[in-house]
Amino acid sequence: MHLIKIAKILPFVLLLFVSSGEAKSNDHTSDLLRQLKGGGLHTIVLTNENTSMVGEYYYALLMMKDRLPNHSYDIHIYQAERQASLARVLHIKKYPALVLISNKKQVVTIQGDKKWDYIYNKLAAYVKRPSSKIR
Repeated sequence: MHLIKIAKILPFVLLLFVSSGEAKSNDHTSDLLRQLKGGGLHTIVLTNENTSMVGEYYYALLMMKDRLPNHSYDIHIYQAERQASLARVLHIKKYPALVLISNKKQVVTIQGDKKWDYIYNKLAAYVKRPSSKIR
């Protein structure tokens, strides 16, 4: 079962890592905060080397894309060791972590070992709200 999940999300994960700029070793906190000034919806995932449940976070994001295709959002993935100031700004204490930012406000924070359906339900509950005004 886990191999099927991994096979389904591997291309998605690889695409996210390529587009996230992980190869750079400098801190992107100021760059990211500038991107967020434009508003909209952003999902930030922070991982560390000891993270065993990160696949659950990626799978939840994949399910968001699959089940809620009319809602768009940017996804940013960072290694906590390289983004220490970002983790501090977002008040992250456990990894993996996911932060949903809507119109410049931190609206959902999920930290630690969580199953994909828990993560999905937390994100979907916010995104589906009529007052969230997300497209």
